[in-house]
Amino acid sequence: MNSSLRLNLFNFMLTEYQRTKTCRICHKEKEHLMILSRNKYGTRMQCLECNAKRHKKYSKTDIGSVAVRKAVTTYERKRKNKGKRTAWWKAAKAIPLAGAKCSRCERTLNLVRHHPDYSKPLDVVIVCALHHKEIHREEKVLC
Repeated sequence: MNSSLRLNLFNFMLTEYQRTKTCRICHKEKEHLMILSRNKYGTRMQCLECNAKRHKKYSKTDIGSVAVRKAVTTYERKRKNKGKRTAWWKAAKAIPLAGAKCSRCERTLNLVRHHPDYSKPLDVVIVCALHHKEIHREEKVLC
């Protein structure tokens, strides 16, 4: 059952009183499903327009601007490294470190998998932690 059909059935089962709610900010009657704004403290009974105004006002404060900046940078960082987590998990499942050696110094302790390219998740270089730092330093110099 797709979501729009479920939503229509849900609205059909509600009475007229249950379908509409009053926004506590602008005091206009709105549809029940359009008025809810959830946060960690529960449900806020206000329409989407009033919620947008509240958010805009908050983002202009000092604390709000810091929170918005933090959210934007987090979003951009996750978007930039989109395939990183996937590549890491695929390599962790497919390539065991037990019994492996560092490709540069033949050590068997403190081994890590280095991904030169995240689009190729199983193309990894197994190196010790010391040489892994070296590889990243070399990559920074090249950039």
